[in-house]
Amino acid sequence: MSVFVFLKSKVGSFLRTLLEKRRRRAIVNKNEAETVALKKNFKSPSLTKVEKQELQSFWGKYIKDKLPYSFYEVAKGEDKFDITYVSHNIFFAYILPVLNMKENAYVLSNKGIYSFYFSDINRPAEIAKNICGNYYIGKNTFCSLEQAVNAVMDYKERIIIKPSIESSRGRNIEMLSNYSRQDVEKAFQHYNRDFVVQEVVRQSQQTAIFNPTSLNTFRITTLLLNGKFSILSSQFRCGGVNSIVDNAGAGGIIVGIHPNGTFYKYGYNSKGEKHSSSYNGVSFSENRIEHFEQLCDFVRMLHYRLPFCCIIGWDVALNVNDDPILIEANLKAPGIEFEQLCSGPFLKDRLSEILNYVFEKNRK
Repeated sequence: MSVFVFLKSKVGSFLRTLLEKRRRRAIVNKNEAETVALKKNFKSPSLTKVEKQELQSFWGKYIKDKLPYSFYEVAKGEDKFDITYVSHNIFFAYILPVLNMKENAYVLSNKGIYSFYFSDINRPAEIAKNICGNYYIGKNTFCSLEQAVNAVMDYKERIIIKPSIESSRGRNIEMLSNYSRQDVEKAFQHYNRDFVVQEVVRQSQQTAIFNPTSLNTFRITTLLLNGKFSILSSQFRCGGVNSIVDNAGAGGIIVGIHPNGTFYKYGYNSKGEKHSSSYNGVSFSENRIEHFEQLCDFVRMLHYRLPFCCIIGWDVALNVNDDPILIEANLKAPGIEFEQLCSGPFLKDRLSEILNYVFEKNRK
């Protein structure tokens, strides 16, 4: 090997390492700022010197950067101090990029292609959609703009229109009823490209009681790693009064749910306010989801179809017949903060296994 080739290799390696460090630091800083903002909504005690030493002793084996404490202070105030909580910044800067490599996680970032991957799976019926400027109707039949509008007009029932890319927190989702052709054309023009027109799902009475105007869903986060499947955490989300979406970020409530379908005593809204019941007064702790086991079996089956991503946040629901239905698969950014506040430490008994896997990969 010539001196030039050797030096080029070393410089290239140095620059890649430097860029990766800067990328992680940027993610840590961004997420820490978000956590600090969240912390203002909680009465969070500071960590003691001993607690900080415990955190540094555990996480310092893996992370050489300064460890942010904000999320651990929030968790301490709401539950207890526990080093096995995983902070937002550690998860997104170090863990997720290895478990869900970017080129794999982006595969399903466009909801318009769900019907190609999950054609035999219970999902909201698609009336029309746009993928990268191309229109489809029915079972992925390529069509013109006019044909897509005609399909919606022929449907006649209420519809949901939402972006198929970057629609987190229920943003920019619209429901139309008694619509005219002009209404549909205007909506298509507004969304422009990469959107889906779906039926309005009739949900189970078990979930409708918490808020009848929104489709109330379950976030079940699963892990498929080293040949083993696990459910990491489960939450239920219900919307605010008259809201059509259930996301906490849009005013809804998120509450933890046990493996037997019973709820944790308290849920949270995005302001960090605790709620023992939905906005319409239905108690969480006095209710149970009878078909929760079927939902768990459902997401297990779904994850086996996507083995290229280790961790997935599934948004699923129960339809009017109490059958599981897929709403969304979150590969790029499965939630972690409110999920842990609702249900406890996220990675639980697989934490050491995950950290060994992640940081062994990082060392290579």
